[in-house]
Amino acid sequence: MKKAFFLTAVTIILSSMISFGQTTWKEFSFEEHNFKIDFNQPPIASIDSSTFNEAPLITYYWEAENEDATQENSYYSISVVSYPSDFIHSDSVFDVVEGFINSTQYSLLDDDTFSLLTSTLIEKEGFPGKSFKWKNNSSNIFFENQVYLIENRLFQLTAIAREGYNHNIFIQGFFNSFGLLNISNGNYKIAIAYNERTLSIEFPDTPKVDTKIVDTEHGKVSLEIQSYEPTNKDDNLVYVASETKYPEKIINKNDPYALNTLYANSINQSLSSVGGTIISIADIDYNGNPGKEFRCYYLEGKAIMVYRLFYIDETLYNFGVITLPENEKNKAMNKFFQSFQVIRQ
Repeated sequence: MKKAFFLTAVTIILSSMISFGQTTWKEFSFEEHNFKIDFNQPPIASIDSSTFNEAPLITYYWEAENEDATQENSYYSISVVSYPSDFIHSDSVFDVVEGFINSTQYSLLDDDTFSLLTSTLIEKEGFPGKSFKWKNNSSNIFFENQVYLIENRLFQLTAIAREGYNHNIFIQGFFNSFGLLNISNGNYKIAIAYNERTLSIEFPDTPKVDTKIVDTEHGKVSLEIQSYEPTNKDDNLVYVASETKYPEKIINKNDPYALNTLYANSINQSLSSVGGTIISIADIDYNGNPGKEFRCYYLEGKAIMVYRLFYIDETLYNFGVITLPENEKNKAMNKFFQSFQVIRQ
């Protein structure tokens, strides 16, 4: 298994943006199992039995395979299994809960066919969970697993994209439709350490702001993402800016080799995350701080991503736009890039 260590906002933000297809969804309620969720077709139910500490363990599955090749995603599923409350419960010490949730991905972690792109803390109605985004290295197909511990029940959700549709709105739509029935809200809240924003950049309009807690080789870090999707005519499809404050000095910024390695790994991770094809990489500068600008094809050439990276004072700044090939260089993009500043109090 190849694990991604260098954080990229591209993987996270694109999962809720840009789609070229349509589909019809319907809510399905499973009151016996205390949840509801949307599928685009009636799911097929199945049951699997095993043993746990010499006691029976029953897992319930609901799966939908889309044979229609025009659908962006080929597969959706949800499963639920109940464990003994004295073994695991969502009220247990969080490190234990997180370790239990992480263990659901061990078979993928041990398989060289798959690369883990990101793992992120999430929550559902006051209960802990994690999102795991994966890439199949042999087929260039992307999929995401979301895992929640609801009291003593483990819910696992999966969405698999078709090649060329690696990030589309229906993946997040499926996950967002998952809700609990007849279960009181839990007490879990994601502990986010809000760092003072030091990135200043001018969006065409007010951006959406989101903060994620993401696993990296340097521990958990807080990633703030600002994003804006124009609703009116604009030369660009998406504007994104993010900053990641690392808890320690991860490299010596005065070491050109170390700095270039960080940038190269971040760019390669971005390309891997979206199935992109590099067009160019250029050296850039901000107030004496060297950085990189990279351009790549995205969505099999239907779009182009142009991003800039700077590592300044243990903070990684990552900002850019997604545009159409015919708009690869435009005034709105240049204005966005030129407005970038690092603000220190």
